[in-house]
Amino acid sequence: MFDYYFTFRSVTPAQRAQRVLQKTNIPAQLRRLPKFLSSRGCGYAVVADAAHGVAAARTLHAAGISYSAVYKVSFDGSYEETVL
Repeated sequence: MFDYYFTFRSVTPAQRAQRVLQKTNIPAQLRRLPKFLSSRGCGYAVVADAAHGVAAARTLHAAGISYSAVYKVSFDGSYEETVL
């Protein structure tokens, strides 16, 4: 299995994204961006599981929330940038 990491450069837009997703019953967790995904120092991710990734992307788009990138992160630690 895997999770989708929607990445943000700062905490405020990440918190807003998490609230929007939770209001639409999409489970989402706010996390510090792991170092292996952070090319510019600090960053934050809103994490949605594989079953909710596409719905999360649509919801964020409809709410006008922009994220830096989306990564598909497997439980074994592998990752790849993806487009939803």
